[in-house]
Amino acid sequence: MKRLVSLLLIMLIAAQSLISASAEEDVIDSINLLEKYTTAQIVDMYPELAQFLAGEFRKHNADISVEKFAVKVDVINSIYLSVLCENPDIFYVNPKNFESTSSFDDGTLVSIRPFYLYDSDETAEKTREFDKAVEYFLDGVDESWSDFYKCRFLHDKLATSISYTEKIESAGLDIYTSYGALVQNSAVCEGYTLAYNFLLSKLGIEAHYIQSIKARHSWSLVKLSGKYFHVDVTLDDPLYDNLGRVNHTFFMTSDSLLRQNDVKTIYTNMHTDWVCPYSASSTEYDKAWWRDISTIIFRVNGYDYFVRQTYGSSVYAALMKRDDNGTEKLIERITTRWNVYGEDEDTFWEKAFCYLAYDGTYFYYNSTDEVFRTKPDSTYFEIIYTRPSTIDYNIYGLAFEPNGSMCVSIKESPNVPDTVYQLESILPESYNYADPETIRAEYYTPVEGGIKLLHFDVYNENIIIPEQFDGNTVVGLADELLMNNQAIKSVIISDSLKTIGAAAFYGCSNLERIVIPKNVTEIGMNAFAGCTKLTIEGYRGSAAEEYAREYGIHFVEVGGAPKPTSPTKATTPTTPTTPKSSSGTNTTTTKTTLKHYKVTVNVYEDEVSTLPKAVRTGSVKYTVKNKKIASVSAMGKVTGKKKGKTTITAKAKKYTATITVRVKAAKLNAKKKTLKRGKSFTLKITGTSKLVSFKSSNKKVAAVSYNGKVKAKRKGSATITVKYGSKKLKCKIKVV
Repeated sequence: MKRLVSLLLIMLIAAQSLISASAEEDVIDSINLLEKYTTAQIVDMYPELAQFLAGEFRKHNADISVEKFAVKVDVINSIYLSVLCENPDIFYVNPKNFESTSSFDDGTLVSIRPFYLYDSDETAEKTREFDKAVEYFLDGVDESWSDFYKCRFLHDKLATSISYTEKIESAGLDIYTSYGALVQNSAVCEGYTLAYNFLLSKLGIEAHYIQSIKARHSWSLVKLSGKYFHVDVTLDDPLYDNLGRVNHTFFMTSDSLLRQNDVKTIYTNMHTDWVCPYSASSTEYDKAWWRDISTIIFRVNGYDYFVRQTYGSSVYAALMKRDDNGTEKLIERITTRWNVYGEDEDTFWEKAFCYLAYDGTYFYYNSTDEVFRTKPDSTYFEIIYTRPSTIDYNIYGLAFEPNGSMCVSIKESPNVPDTVYQLESILPESYNYADPETIRAEYYTPVEGGIKLLHFDVYNENIIIPEQFDGNTVVGLADELLMNNQAIKSVIISDSLKTIGAAAFYGCSNLERIVIPKNVTEIGMNAFAGCTKLTIEGYRGSAAEEYAREYGIHFVEVGGAPKPTSPTKATTPTTPTTPKSSSGTNTTTTKTTLKHYKVTVNVYEDEVSTLPKAVRTGSVKYTVKNKKIASVSAMGKVTGKKKGKTTITAKAKKYTATITVRVKAAKLNAKKKTLKRGKSFTLKITGTSKLVSFKSSNKKVAAVSYNGKVKAKRKGSATITVKYGSKKLKCKIKVV
């Protein structure tokens, strides 16, 4: 019997038409089962051969005898490709070609010789990388979720982790495999589809490899509760991407919606003449609320969290929370606009580019120049990053890398490739993450309906007054709660609160914004006296609006915005929008006279506090009893010099006031610490609102991160220097 040796070229249906319609492709074999059947059907037609080939591939065998299966050579291309598609973990076999030997007499296949992308040792190493990547992508899946939520989680995570490979000609063959998608995070449609199907199979969810030979494109068909739905992760990952962006246009669609969306988007005719034995006739999700959401949708504690990038009729974004009954709640509104770089300030994009990330504890989201984090229960809020003034462009997205690093994209336009920075690498050296443990209630007292906070120990710029503390509902804030706190800039009050005490925020001169819920019915006298930069956000007809009107404080309705005074230019299509609102001025007055005025002002070393307005009115002369403790300017600015207590006398005409000044020193939670090798300890500083930096005298013994986390590395001693402002504190570390 004569034998014929041939080199057979296989075509994986690459989505090159997404990039260039003129890109060359290999010619499909003359008898192609894939024109009539799915890869799963073909494997079912030749179950013994398919199982045998998969086993031989996994053994890395170079010459595989298949004569006993009595198949014709003209169908091996389709079988070979189907085996690889139905076993995405066999990513190390060349998907484009192999050699075969067949009988010259009747065309019976005798043997095949696959080409492996790597040698056996390299394959073993890459398999370990692949397994680790699979664990990463499955991490975060809650076993209690329904299959739908598991499918959505993986869809969003893949789309925000993988970059579509545009330069196919210069890329390797990994882009056609699940390895390229999961490990290298770079793939074409085959890689996306194989990776998605493989991850779903690990969760016991049925998914099929679907392709259109005419369109040179592939995607998934997923089975949920006996019904089939199309999922195209590739096309939900836009080519002009922004970090953290994922569309849901092609997630869980019916046959009819798949075709409709195909026509409506730039991906026209990508889903034509596909081969599939199953009908996706269910329209259950065709009009789903998440269809137009372009951020990751996180499922946390039975709620969906996401960002609407056009909130209401405005160009502003909103972080939202949605329950299973369809009730949505606004968590935070992002009121910055993404101006077009190089144009005047009134030219801006018609949507916000705010994206969402989650680390299991905190949500992270961005404005044009800041990154925020908050907890799902809204009991915590802070700014963790501010774009340096040296960078002119806007933030256009954020996401976590597989190593856990937070990244942001800062670039000229949303329509250019991302310029991605690790957050740690662009933080100012002295920037310090605020520890949520510093936001705690020190004292409280029982009142009707819950508790009243008597003291709130906080040095963050942005805080949330919690709804619960120690298992009790917070319903009131005591008099002088945060009086003369110069650190805070933004406050959000939980919905449970009912009363705000007198002078609760007195002298908080840097406070710019406070959100007051409609349940607050009582706001005490001078609660915000001296807050000259303040805007109150509240509800129409509420105590907050009444207070703002009485004291002349700028007021903005929650969920709303000031009405535009004139049309504003925008990119096509032109959309009138809201110009920047004036911050307003606080014309608060006080009935307290200097004759009766006594107050205590707290200030930290090397920091400045402003005296209350009552002793800064008219022509006032100040005298400091102990100038080594503190000094005061002619404008009523008090500078703390060293720890201690002194008094300032303010004289105006015939009246005299006495102000007690307490200067507090910053302190560390430890002056010395003994650690075992490999253990960690977080060094914290309290008593300063200055930016803080940490430095180790010997990084080989004890390394310290930007947020004070000390890692013991080897036996020895090291000193951690903590710098805040112009001052320093030290902690001695001994590693045993």
